[in-house]
Amino acid sequence: MKIKNNVSLRDKHTFHCECYAETFIEIDEEDDLILLDRNFSEIYQKAFFIGEGSDILITKNSLPLVIHCNINFIKIVEEDLNKVIVCAGGGTKWDDLVDYCVNNNWWGVENLSGIPSSCAVAPIQNIGAYGVEFADVAYRIYGYNFKTHKFEIFTPNDLSFSYRKSKLQQMPEIFVTKIEILLNKNPQPNLSYKDLKNKFQDKNPSLQEIRNTVLEIRDNKIPQPDKIGNAGSFFKNPICSKNELEILTKKFPDICFFKYSDDKFKISAAWLIEKAGWKGYREGDAGVSTSHSLILVNYGNATGQDILNLANKIIDSVKNIFDVKLEPEVKIL
Repeated sequence: MKIKNNVSLRDKHTFHCECYAETFIEIDEEDDLILLDRNFSEIYQKAFFIGEGSDILITKNSLPLVIHCNINFIKIVEEDLNKVIVCAGGGTKWDDLVDYCVNNNWWGVENLSGIPSSCAVAPIQNIGAYGVEFADVAYRIYGYNFKTHKFEIFTPNDLSFSYRKSKLQQMPEIFVTKIEILLNKNPQPNLSYKDLKNKFQDKNPSLQEIRNTVLEIRDNKIPQPDKIGNAGSFFKNPICSKNELEILTKKFPDICFFKYSDDKFKISAAWLIEKAGWKGYREGDAGVSTSHSLILVNYGNATGQDILNLANKIIDSVKNIFDVKLEPEVKIL
């Protein structure tokens, strides 16, 4: 465990807005959490837990206490002829885990390539892309509970995964230390996403081909955070009922939507924002990406509050035009 004071967080989250941690603690191994728990009472009420910082927007000038998971490993837990269970430390970069699985010819996470997340955040946000969610491969999630002062294990049923949600979002006392995912050894390509379907059509792509294509799609749509600060998709795609969709399609016949379940549909937030005229909009150094309207960006020196102000203007605009309420996908601190 390493403890530092007055640490800049500019390079520790992907929006790269300036902010300082009064105390910054690196967790290198699980036993560090026991020691931390002894030294700080009710730490979960005071601290912010961060991984790669790809799911947050920091709007404050400083945070009192930030704890970063640096538990980094990947290992096989169990395997047979058809399945394999892989474990990764909470501080492991998600895409490093995906790359490891693809290189070993294990199916399940290839569509989630390129997501700039840590493995600890994957179950909290139920990260997802191109027709796949973390919930599809989740097996067990391990964490330290600062309320019970014990290590705990969670199954997918415990966490009630849904669209960009899990119960962990309402459990600030849990510090995720590692995850286990269940993968297939037999080919099971998921080509439900339109761009993947168009790319491969009747072809049976390899794992590496799917990964490369997903990375290419992401590169074309999402700015690299080390070049332009962003957190990927800033807003969730709104979910509506069949009746609500019928009302919208009567008013806006070209509205973009996708089936989510038997009676629910996702409205494309990107379509709503672009039709409302926000794509490419810039206000100082806060803006909307020119390549994808769902991505808010920091062109250099925007504050978190600048980006939040822009986000709120977009929310109000979309609500006024379409009577649809956008919700942020990122966590706002």
